[in-house]
Amino acid sequence: MLDRLARLFEPLWRFRWREVAWDGQGAGCVPPAAASEPERRGGAMGGGPEGARLLPWTNEGRPCYLLGGSDGGSDGYVSRMADEVERVQLGMAGDLLGHAEDLLGDRRATAPQLRYLAARLTEALRDVHRIAESRGARSRRQPP
Repeated sequence: MLDRLARLFEPLWRFRWREVAWDGQGAGCVPPAAASEPERRGGAMGGGPEGARLLPWTNEGRPCYLLGGSDGGSDGYVSRMADEVERVQLGMAGDLLGHAEDLLGDRRATAPQLRYLAARLTEALRDVHRIAESRGARSRRQPP
């Protein structure tokens, strides 16, 4: 599963950026001092600039945003890449739920296995929450 994400991000390393990511200082992500405590923990992500899209990845735990017109750059390369990453993250979360059901139904599951499962579920929930925050913010900006 991680190989799929690595293949998705690989073109970004060579891409000449036409869309702009924002941190208020041009570095692409909100610096830790500017992020609220929930944002540093991966919680509420409402602190981005007006019209920016919250991206489904972070930079060392800091939220990343995409600027690109009134729609948050919905037709650009980075936006399409973000759509694909979201699709993969949601698919991986769904797969993980199936594994969790199996492991929780197994009476022989060990404490280390359950802790590992809890850690992966936490990561998946953080990803899904970020996607929901991003999509919710974009849907509030679209005219009815």
